[in-house]
Amino acid sequence: MSLSLPGLPALPPELAGPVAVQLAKPVREIPQPTALSGGCRYEPKWDGYRLVVVRDRTSTRLWSKQGRDLTDRFPDVAAAAVAQLPPGSVVDGEVVIWHDDRLDFGLLQRRMVTAAGRIAAQVAAAPASYVAFDLLAAGGEDLRRSTFTRRRAELERLAARWAPPLQLSPVTADPAEARRWFDDFRPAGVEGLVVKGAATRYAPGRRDWLKVKSWETTEVLAGGVIGPIERPSQLVAGRYRDGELVVVGRTSPLSPEQSAELAGVLRPAGADHPWPERIGTGRFGGGRLSVPLTRVEPTAVVEVSADAALQAGVFRHPLRFVRVRPDLLAEDLPGLAAATADVDSPPAVLFVDVDDFKTINDTLGHAAGDELLLAVAARLSADVRGGDVVARLGGDEFALLLTDADADRLRDVADRLLAAVRLPVEIAGRSVSVTASIGGALAGPGATAEQLLHRADTAMYSAKRGGKDSRALLDTASGVH
Repeated sequence: MSLSLPGLPALPPELAGPVAVQLAKPVREIPQPTALSGGCRYEPKWDGYRLVVVRDRTSTRLWSKQGRDLTDRFPDVAAAAVAQLPPGSVVDGEVVIWHDDRLDFGLLQRRMVTAAGRIAAQVAAAPASYVAFDLLAAGGEDLRRSTFTRRRAELERLAARWAPPLQLSPVTADPAEARRWFDDFRPAGVEGLVVKGAATRYAPGRRDWLKVKSWETTEVLAGGVIGPIERPSQLVAGRYRDGELVVVGRTSPLSPEQSAELAGVLRPAGADHPWPERIGTGRFGGGRLSVPLTRVEPTAVVEVSADAALQAGVFRHPLRFVRVRPDLLAEDLPGLAAATADVDSPPAVLFVDVDDFKTINDTLGHAAGDELLLAVAARLSADVRGGDVVARLGGDEFALLLTDADADRLRDVADRLLAAVRLPVEIAGRSVSVTASIGGALAGPGATAEQLLHRADTAMYSAKRGGKDSRALLDTASGVH
């Protein structure tokens, strides 16, 4: 966008665009306050495209980290920059698009591939926001040799009268507040934190900033592997979506120990496995290059660690293998073996998993978490018959054995348990509310205790994936409902 204003000082050639940006190196833990020169300053790590806005005396351009001119891709941001940034400004930040209270990287990618004539429709349907976090020039003055403290002060002065879509990224020197952002902003798609030294200069191309990503343990199905089934090198993760097994990500290379652990539970897939024989080496199984995919029976549940970069239910970045989720044994639920042997009174099993329990531990402490679990256990016990069994399996999971059950009772108990868990609990002077995901299975003719446990575990996994505060039940007649 051109806007000629003769007489203003010209920007230095290296700031006229494209502009080299400072980078961040990954670290595993949130740095201590004194880790960087002048003290640490913590900012959210936005899941978007890095974008430098160059507003000189003749034009306004938007440059990517790779040096591509993206002005035509984000005309909404460019128009806001013309209206709200004075000439001689160079701002570093991230362009993002919000959708349903979460950052949506897929909508950003759609901007990149949409024909120029259709960009206006994209802007109207999903407008972009620009989150500024650094100022490289103001009034034509190069600020890169100034400290971050000064650059931030100038940026805040500049942003004082901004209106959306231009926004100022928050910053804090308080590590406790940074930790809260780290935990609380994850559901919105914020990837973690970027950390800068208050006394440091802006160093293009150098990884002097630090970044720490938020990782969370989740469960996937082993749908395939790269490499032979007895010695896999990577896990290809799957989840069911609308009844179909889809690829949702893959792990980083497995260690020899992880490979052996995974190989121990893998079984060759049958002819009805829906995945192809080869998979792309790029993100989401795409890309020009492909490698052979060893398909396996999707029965093994694997715990993986994932960052917040999620797009349409697919993990954009490699997953970290944590462990194979161990199968429950009949002795884990007292009375199960005897109940399944009674052909006249078929039992049912319910698995109850408290949703987002880690958040309670992180915000209120482990003592509060234990108190909450005791309250949940009491409510579960109150909603079953005297001959039924309630057992805590460890962590935030419970199992219930319902003796002499049928599909109607299984459904009724599951619904009553969901309602009971939702009721607020008074903990440490605070009212705390949680929900649960419940999976249940009814024993069929000849079913073993181990088969019943596996079916209930599969149902609970289905409930968790389908949306929290829900149930998924397996009976011998109609399957999941």
